[in-house]
Formats: sequence, structure tokens, C-alpha cells
Amino acid sequence: MVKIENISNDNIKIIGAELKRRRVKQSQTLVNLSSVCSVSYISKIENGKIIPKIHVLEELCIEQGINKEELQTLLEVDSLIEKSIEAFFWKKTQVVHDVYSLVCQFDNYKVNFIKIFYEIGYMHWDKVSKLLNSIRVIKDNLDSFDYELYCYLQMCYENQVNNYPKVYELYYELKYCKNNFLLALASKEMFIAVCKYGFESPVWAYEEYNRRYHSLFNHVDDMMYDLYLKSLINSGYILSDSVKKTLDNSLKMYYLLSTNNTLEIDELLKIYKPNDYEKLLIATLNHNYSLGEKLYLKIKPNRLTAYENLIAKYCSLLNSKSEDEIANYIISVSIPYAIRVNDGHLFKMFLEKLSQLSFSVGKYKVVASLNLKYFEMKSKCMKCLL
Repeated sequence: MVKIENISNDNIKIIGAELKRRRVKQSQTLVNLSSVCSVSYISKIENGKIIPKIHVLEELCIEQGINKEELQTLLEVDSLIEKSIEAFFWKKTQVVHDVYSLVCQFDNYKVNFIKIFYEIGYMHWDKVSKLLNSIRVIKDNLDSFDYELYCYLQMCYENQVNNYPKVYELYYELKYCKNNFLLALASKEMFIAVCKYGFESPVWAYEEYNRRYHSLFNHVDDMMYDLYLKSLINSGYILSDSVKKTLDNSLKMYYLLSTNNTLEIDELLKIYKPNDYEKLLIATLNHNYSLGEKLYLKIKPNRLTAYENLIAKYCSLLNSKSEDEIANYIISVSIPYAIRVNDGHLFKMFLEKLSQLSFSVGKYKVVASLNLKYFEMKSKCMKCLL
């Protein structure tokens, strides 16, 4: 517990800002409080430029309706932020809620950090965005820890709106972070972004995430491990027999669809009910493109990763009678995605399809050019491995 006589410069900035907010809300001027002390002295307190005498601070708090318990909360806001971070890490939603209840009546950037953790827990992303915007305008004046915390919370929001490159950029703002809980949480957001967007190796991202989490507790998050396996499958990795034995039916279906193993898919369908995305891929494997097109319309894109959206749209286009339309999607969307994520497996699949089409303009020139790009990619990968 921080004692009022031990108040620091950081404490007075928070308390001063709250005193000013309440005074302005009540339409009071500094002159209205001049019976407590001079106008210039009050102004310095409100702007956090001076640590006042204890009796002066207590009188100002009484004038603005801040009781002793609320004053104590404002004094302890930094420890409450750390408590929120740890509770968020351990998924203790009740603790996050309890801390929020202590500070919800206040309004300053430190308190807003706590409010953001609470709003993320309830998936109130509009509120998260507004709170982050209120902090963004002062981010250049934040101390190192507060700036790192802002970056992490911004990562959470950017992941939600699928702005994965921004997540990657923000992650490196935390490379010197000394709070292990915050660093582990940030590595998790980074890993999710890599799996969804594919701009880095999923192996590297999972090892980074695992290392950060294992420094705090020795446990594998099953949901994150499943996401890791999916990203490996998407990138064309061949899973070992020992790993395949550990797959549940959902992941097994995901893997079999990626390897076009129709025999095992038929066997699995006897005991497993596929979702609409899986049904679309099965229909495509069976060349039932009209069904695939109908299934695509039922799929909710926001529930799919960037890779899955790409494949789903491609499968739906296979019913198109216009080979130009399919070719245009492969050239303008699919292959640029494969190049961006450095996925030779995906690149080769689309290149082979493109060479089978008889689209109208410059087919042979386009395919030859992309063949050259593909071999450049393979050569680059080989150099990395040597």
C-alpha cells in the first residue's frame, strides 16, 4: 500500500489530472477553490508539477468528492495495472473485473489501461479502439513501461481487425520489455498473427511464444498448438506419423484436405461432421464446383484466416465459366499472397493451375515469368537452408 506521505511525481500527475477533470465537470474555476490555497498552487497540483502538503491534497480531494478509499486507489494505480496484466495472463476474468470496478469512475491514461483489459475480455472492440485513441495522442510522452503496455494492447486490437503487419511491427517495440507477463502475452499475439497472415515462419513464431510462456509456467496451450499445426499444414509441411497420431478429427480433416487424401477423407466422414469451409474443400476435391460456389456464400469470412479466405474464394471461382476470371484471381491475389508469405507449396499449386487455363491475354508470357519467379523463390529458400 502506498502511503499518502510517500506520494511520488507519477502519483501526483494522476491525482492532479483527476482533480482537474472533476473540477471542470462541475464547471468550477480555480478561484472557487482559492479558500484551500492559492490559484497558482492549485494549478501546479492539477498539472502534476508540484507535490503538495498532505493536508492541502486531502482538502482538495474533499472539495472534489474524492474519498480516502478512492485516493488510495489512485495512489496504487501502477500496482493495479500489474495486477491486471497478470490476471489477464492467467485468464482470471474475475480479478480483471474486480480491478476494473475499483477504477471505472476515474478517467486518465493509466486507468484506461485497466479499462482496456476489461473491455478486451468482453470483446468490446469499439470501446477498446476509443480508449487506445485516447492514449495514442500522448504516447510519445509515456514512460518505457507504459509505452510497451500501450503497444501490447494495440497489438490485440490490430490482430482483431486483421492488420497483421502492424502486429509484427509493434512486437519489436517490446523487445527490451522487462515484464515477463507482458512479453509472453505479446509473443502470443505475434504468434497468432503469423499463423493467420503467414509473413514469418510459424516454427520461429511458435518457438518464440513457447519460450516466453515456459519461462512462467510449464504448460502447452492446446489451442495455440492446434493453431501452430494448422499453420504448418497451410505452408505445405509434411507431418510425421507420431504427430499425425495426436491429431483430433478436426485437425486430421484439415491435414487430409491439404494433401488431397480422398480415401482417408471418406473414412473420416463416417465419424466426423465437417464445417462449411471443409465441405467447400471436399466439394472442390470431388469436382462438384456448383456446390462449392453455394457453400462459399454460407461461409463467414471473419471466421477464417487469410489463407483460408484465399483458398475458399479460389474454390468458389472454379465453377466460373470464365477462365479469365480464375486466371485474374490467381495472378492478382493468390500468387502475390504466396510470394508475400514465401510459400513455395502454395505458389506451385496456383502456378500449375494457371498453366492448365487458356485465358486470353499473354498466357505463355505470364506463366513463363511466374515460373522464373518460382525458381527464384526456391533458390532463395535453398540459400537460407545452407
